[in-house]
Amino acid sequence: MNEALRNAARRADLIGMCPKEAADILLDQGSVRMFERGATVFSAGAPAQHVFVIMAGWVKLYSVSARGQEAVINVLGPGQTIGDAAVLGAPAHMVHAEATTQVQALQLPVSLVLSLMDRSPETRGAILAGARAHLNALVREIEMLKLRDGAQRAARFLLSLLPPGQGGACDVRLPYDKVVIAGRIGMSPESLSRAFARLRNRGVTVEGNTARIADTHDLSRFCDLCETE
Repeated sequence: MNEALRNAARRADLIGMCPKEAADILLDQGSVRMFERGATVFSAGAPAQHVFVIMAGWVKLYSVSARGQEAVINVLGPGQTIGDAAVLGAPAHMVHAEATTQVQALQLPVSLVLSLMDRSPETRGAILAGARAHLNALVREIEMLKLRDGAQRAARFLLSLLPPGQGGACDVRLPYDKVVIAGRIGMSPESLSRAFARLRNRGVTVEGNTARIADTHDLSRFCDLCETE
């Protein structure tokens, strides 16, 4: 792994929270994996032998019902970790993980992570804190799906793509297919199209994979404060 990759990995959730000694061991013993779009990173029910830190690209986490219907649970990107339920004791992956774009990931053996947690209370605390943060984020996602209508969900998704502190007018690039975006925010593709159409009245225009936002502050107020229309 070259120095640029190592520096990027140090900013990732799991590694960035660890003490330097533990982070160096993870970087030295981890391996970089590439996944093409549509490739399976891991499958539900498979032994949880590795944790993956996403360096570039996006990974869809999903489950499949007995009738073959897919439910998107989350879509994670650079700096985030997938498969980390294993460090909480899960012997097998609970969901499927698929690359929605080309993905570069740092693959870490679960046995190595658990060993570092056993050797260092500080490392254990840092990794468990990261796992709890992921759980809290999932709870917030569920809250968002329950309390906001389609247009507000779509608006919140667009705002989540902005850099911290971004305000005023701006363009954002949709990071993956609209079908995946729809699943990510609990909608059908047709409902997402209608939601984007409704957002035109809020100064949002979506063309191809680019969304133009006239006023990010106004859109934020619409997401968080407005009643469902």
